[in-house]
Amino acid sequence: QTLGNYPMALSKYLGALRVREVALGRDHISMGNTYNNMGFMYELKGEYNHAVSAYQESLRIKRNSLGDDHPSVAESLNNIGVAHAKHGELKEALEAFESALFIYQNSASFAYSDNHPEVTRTQRNIARCKRVLEDPAPP
Repeated sequence: QTLGNYPMALSKYLGALRVREVALGRDHISMGNTYNNMGFMYELKGEYNHAVSAYQESLRIKRNSLGDDHPSVAESLNNIGVAHAKHGELKEALEAFESALFIYQNSASFAYSDNHPEVTRTQRNIARCKRVLEDPAPP
Protein backbone atom coordinates (compact mmCIF):
# COMPACT_ATOMS: atom_id res chain seq x y z
CA GLN A 1 0.00 0.00 0.00
CA THR A 2 2.82 2.44 0.75
CA LEU A 3 5.52 0.91 -1.48
CA GLY A 4 6.51 3.47 -4.09
CA ASN A 5 4.56 6.27 -2.39
CA TYR A 6 7.29 8.87 -2.84
CA PRO A 7 5.18 11.88 -1.83
CA MET A 8 4.44 10.23 1.51
CA ALA A 9 8.10 9.29 1.96
CA LEU A 10 9.16 12.86 1.22
CA SER A 11 6.59 14.16 3.68
CA LYS A 12 8.02 11.87 6.38
CA TYR A 13 11.57 13.01 5.60
CA LEU A 14 10.52 16.67 5.83
CA GLY A 15 8.96 15.94 9.22
CA ALA A 16 12.15 14.19 10.32
CA LEU A 17 14.20 17.18 9.21
CA ARG A 18 12.13 19.55 11.33
CA VAL A 19 12.43 17.35 14.42
CA ARG A 20 16.15 16.72 13.94
CA GLU A 21 16.95 20.36 13.31
CA VAL A 22 15.34 21.34 16.62
CA ALA A 23 16.85 18.44 18.55
CA LEU A 24 20.31 18.20 16.93
CA GLY A 25 20.96 21.38 14.98
CA ARG A 26 21.04 22.22 11.29
CA ASP A 27 24.50 20.77 10.63
CA HIS A 28 24.22 17.44 12.44
CA ILE A 29 25.28 14.48 10.30
CA SER A 30 21.83 12.98 10.75
CA MET A 31 20.44 15.95 8.79
CA GLY A 32 22.89 15.18 5.99
CA ASN A 33 21.75 11.58 5.84
CA THR A 34 18.11 12.65 5.70
CA TYR A 35 18.82 15.08 2.86
CA ASN A 36 20.61 12.27 1.05
CA ASN A 37 17.55 10.02 1.40
CA MET A 38 15.30 12.83 0.19
CA GLY A 39 17.53 13.26 -2.85
CA PHE A 40 17.08 9.60 -3.66
CA MET A 41 13.29 9.93 -3.40
CA TYR A 42 13.34 12.93 -5.75
CA GLU A 43 15.57 10.97 -8.11
CA LEU A 44 13.09 8.08 -8.17
CA LYS A 45 10.33 10.57 -8.99
CA GLY A 46 12.38 11.96 -11.87
CA GLU A 47 12.71 15.36 -10.16
CA TYR A 48 16.42 15.67 -10.79
CA ASN A 49 16.80 19.37 -9.93
CA HIS A 50 15.25 18.73 -6.51
CA ALA A 51 17.43 15.63 -6.14
CA VAL A 52 20.60 17.62 -6.85
CA SER A 53 19.55 20.31 -4.37
CA ALA A 54 18.95 17.75 -1.63
CA TYR A 55 22.22 15.96 -2.40
CA GLN A 56 24.08 19.28 -2.34
CA GLU A 57 22.69 20.10 1.10
CA SER A 58 23.73 16.62 2.24
CA LEU A 59 27.19 17.30 0.82
CA ARG A 60 27.45 20.64 2.62
CA ILE A 61 26.56 19.07 5.97
CA LYS A 62 28.86 16.10 5.48
CA ARG A 63 31.79 18.35 4.56
CA ASN A 64 31.17 20.48 7.65
CA SER A 65 30.76 17.45 9.93
CA LEU A 66 33.24 14.95 8.50
CA GLY A 67 35.76 16.94 6.47
CA ASP A 68 36.35 17.23 2.74
CA ASP A 69 38.05 13.87 2.28
CA HIS A 70 35.58 11.52 3.98
CA PRO A 71 34.06 8.68 1.90
CA SER A 72 30.59 9.90 2.84
CA VAL A 73 31.42 13.18 1.08
CA ALA A 74 32.45 11.18 -1.99
CA GLU A 75 29.17 9.27 -1.79
CA SER A 76 27.23 12.55 -1.91
CA LEU A 77 29.30 13.72 -4.87
CA ASN A 78 28.59 10.43 -6.64
CA ASN A 79 24.86 10.85 -5.97
CA ILE A 80 24.99 14.39 -7.38
CA GLY A 81 26.70 12.99 -10.46
CA VAL A 82 24.05 10.32 -10.95
CA ALA A 83 21.22 12.86 -10.71
CA HIS A 84 22.97 15.18 -13.18
CA ALA A 85 23.60 12.27 -15.57
CA LYS A 86 19.97 11.17 -15.44
CA HIS A 87 18.98 14.75 -16.25
CA GLY A 88 21.36 14.79 -19.23
CA GLU A 89 23.83 17.19 -17.59
CA LEU A 90 26.89 15.10 -18.36
CA LYS A 91 29.60 17.73 -17.85
CA GLU A 92 28.29 18.45 -14.35
CA ALA A 93 27.97 14.71 -13.71
CA LEU A 94 31.53 14.06 -14.85
CA GLU A 95 32.86 16.81 -12.58
CA ALA A 96 31.05 15.33 -9.56
CA PHE A 97 32.19 11.77 -10.36
CA GLU A 98 35.81 12.85 -10.78
CA SER A 99 35.70 14.69 -7.45
CA ALA A 100 34.25 11.59 -5.78
CA LEU A 101 36.92 9.34 -7.30
CA PHE A 102 39.68 11.69 -6.12
CA ILE A 103 38.39 11.44 -2.55
CA TYR A 104 38.00 7.66 -2.69
CA GLN A 105 41.55 7.22 -3.94
CA ASN A 106 43.35 10.00 -2.05
CA SER A 107 41.73 10.40 1.33
CA ALA A 108 44.39 10.63 4.02
CA SER A 109 42.35 8.52 6.42
CA PHE A 110 40.13 6.38 4.22
CA ALA A 111 41.83 5.82 0.84
CA TYR A 112 40.26 2.87 -0.98
CA SER A 113 42.13 0.40 -3.17
CA ASP A 114 41.59 0.46 -6.94
CA ASN A 115 39.39 -2.64 -6.75
CA HIS A 116 37.10 -1.29 -4.01
CA PRO A 117 33.44 -1.37 -5.18
CA GLU A 118 32.98 2.39 -4.72
CA VAL A 119 36.08 3.11 -6.80
CA THR A 120 35.06 0.77 -9.61
CA ARG A 121 31.46 2.07 -9.60
CA THR A 122 32.69 5.65 -9.83
CA GLN A 123 35.16 4.75 -12.58
CA ARG A 124 32.30 3.16 -14.56
CA ASN A 125 30.22 6.32 -14.11
CA ILE A 126 33.12 8.43 -15.39
CA ALA A 127 33.64 6.15 -18.39
CA ARG A 128 29.93 6.30 -19.31
CA CYS A 129 29.90 10.09 -19.18
CA LYS A 130 33.07 10.40 -21.24
CA ARG A 131 31.81 7.91 -23.82
CA VAL A 132 28.59 9.87 -24.37
CA LEU A 133 30.33 13.26 -24.30
CA GLU A 134 32.89 12.10 -26.86
CA ASP A 135 30.43 10.32 -29.17
CA PRO A 136 26.87 11.52 -28.56
CA ALA A 137 24.10 9.55 -30.22
CA PRO A 138 22.49 11.27 -33.19
CA PRO A 139 19.20 13.08 -32.45
